[in-house]
Amino acid sequence: MNLAVIGEPCIDYIHRGTNSSKKQLGGIMYSVISLSVIAEKAMVYPIFNLGEDEYSYFTEFLSNFPNIRTDFVFRCKHKTRIVHLYYKEINPSAKDNFNTYDREEISTEAAPALEREIGEIDFNNFDGVLVNFVSGSDITLKAFKTLREKFRAYIHTDIHNLVMKTHKDGIRTRHALDNWEEWCNCSDSVQMNEAELSVITGSNSQEEEIVREIRNKSLCKTVVITKGKYGATIYTDEGKKDFSPLSPEKFTDSTGCGDVFASAFFYSNLKNGFNYHKSMEYAIKAAAMNVTLDGVEKLKYLNRVNE
Repeated sequence: MNLAVIGEPCIDYIHRGTNSSKKQLGGIMYSVISLSVIAEKAMVYPIFNLGEDEYSYFTEFLSNFPNIRTDFVFRCKHKTRIVHLYYKEINPSAKDNFNTYDREEISTEAAPALEREIGEIDFNNFDGVLVNFVSGSDITLKAFKTLREKFRAYIHTDIHNLVMKTHKDGIRTRHALDNWEEWCNCSDSVQMNEAELSVITGSNSQEEEIVREIRNKSLCKTVVITKGKYGATIYTDEGKKDFSPLSPEKFTDSTGCGDVFASAFFYSNLKNGFNYHKSMEYAIKAAAMNVTLDGVEKLKYLNRVNE
């Protein structure tokens, strides 16, 4: 099985209270590494532009994984994006209000979006494509449409920061997504957290109404909403189904949970013939394991998660 992963890598600095982390691999690396561990018998091909200032740092790390191929890691002169993540506690009393934010982000400028590169890749060699909008400008809409036209097999998309706008001071805020129907049309299934769902269409409606609008006005009929410690929900042609969370053995770091969830859901669907119930349960297990780990380097322990 050959699997492609589209998204932008970055350097992360994590801040919790008065504690700050050292420089660490971030962005799409959570998706790439988790998928390579979960799908250990598959070949994983990351597709992204990577600044030449950190090119060796990233590619040398990727070389530690025998099932990761770097054929489509494109070196560019633009400096690698740096992201500072400032985590804050969500008010427990607001747990039923999905328009809540659990972190603030400050980012340098993203690398050039993939466009020409997508047209040059033969996607017929792949069994599935995972698209994770880490920067929000990872791939242009034009290129995404080209990908969909060229590739008729499974595409799963994590909306993630596609609904983020980076201001001149580097602070990123969520906003409604222009042409959201066209973005969703390019995917067989889309994933987002509650805060992302609350802004994507620009509607002030509740969860079920927003999802209904997405399913009615776009070609994508499978919508996954991740809810952190409150579990996750999936909407398909068979209806809505809620999935309970798992209590991790310990809490270390929640960074990358959505990315790991997406990798597990994506791979399980391909492996198990789109058994959404099984894929959701597996994704929740993988995300629960992720919060016990600290950084991309520890994702190798995801091999302990059984379907």
